[in-house]
Formats: sequence, C-alpha cells, structure tokens
Amino acid sequence: FPARGDGRSAPREAVLRDDEPVLVVDDEWWIRAFLRVGLEEAGFAVTEAQDAEAALAVLDAAPVRVLVTDLDLGAGPD
Repeated sequence: FPARGDGRSAPREAVLRDDEPVLVVDDEWWIRAFLRVGLEEAGFAVTEAQDAEAALAVLDAAPVRVLVTDLDLGAGPD
C-alpha cells in the first residue's frame, strides 16, 4: 500500500475494517503473541494456531479475512 499522505489511496476492496477476523499461524508462541497484541490493539479480532493442522481446523469452523503465517512452519531450526 502507498504510504499515508502521498496523495494515493489503496484500492477500496483491499482496505480492511478493524472488526474483520485475522488468523495468525506460527509454531513460535512468542511470534503469535507479538502479532496478536499488535493486531488486537489495532482493533482486529485475532485467532491463533500453532501448526497447519490447527489452522485448517480454524478455517473449517469460520472464514477469516487475513491469514498471517510462517513460511517455514514446522521446519524447525536452521
């Protein structure tokens, strides 16, 4: 998205309302907690999942608007 104040705006369909559900998926508890705090302070409804299986269960139960995930989920340390 363009920076605020640069005269351009984001496409209307890309703008989120603060009450829309966000799913945060990461195998590190502290990363999930960090993201949850920031997103909740911004007014978003956040659900966490610690692995892909738990994330799929959340997605089966209810739709989410945004998914934030670890690309190396479950890969372990480098």
